[in-house]
Amino acid sequence: MTILLEATFPNALDALVDRLAGPAGAGALVEAWVFEDFAARHAAEVALATAGVSAHIRSAYKPLLHAFLDDFDLAGVTAIDIATPSHPAGSARRFALEAYPLAGLVTVPVRFSTGSGAGAALLDYDVVLRHPEGDRHHRVFAPNSLRANGTLTSPGWLRITRAGTRFEDHALPTEFEQV
Repeated sequence: MTILLEATFPNALDALVDRLAGPAGAGALVEAWVFEDFAARHAAEVALATAGVSAHIRSAYKPLLHAFLDDFDLAGVTAIDIATPSHPAGSARRFALEAYPLAGLVTVPVRFSTGSGAGAALLDYDVVLRHPEGDRHHRVFAPNSLRANGTLTSPGWLRITRAGTRFEDHALPTEFEQV
């Protein structure tokens, strides 16, 4: 057997916790999207909370699907409407395909439409959870970055806010992009 590549890459989530668990992160509100499972993301949130950092760490892999698995309460929901992102560099069906297998995981009708693709919503899913007591509206960010070759790819992402001002909002390099 021939070894073509032997390399070690730093874990993006570990590096993020190391960076923000000290004085640099104190008092910050952190939103991050990484390619880690729920247990690893939750452990990082707990570690950051211990250091005084409020963090919500989401999955960068299929962010819409994981919003339903991790964040949304579907009790009493009668239908779900989803407007998918519409980015000029992405294919018309790409974001709907990334929602698979959402329709099979819920017990109510799911309707998809293409979003307007206006402004900040270029990379957001607009989700409406239909409920007899009133609809609940959610916006789910789908981290993507436009590469030099014109390809729209899914990276990690980092947003840091302090005192109501967002001062970081950018792709977060992950070990998956380095391979």
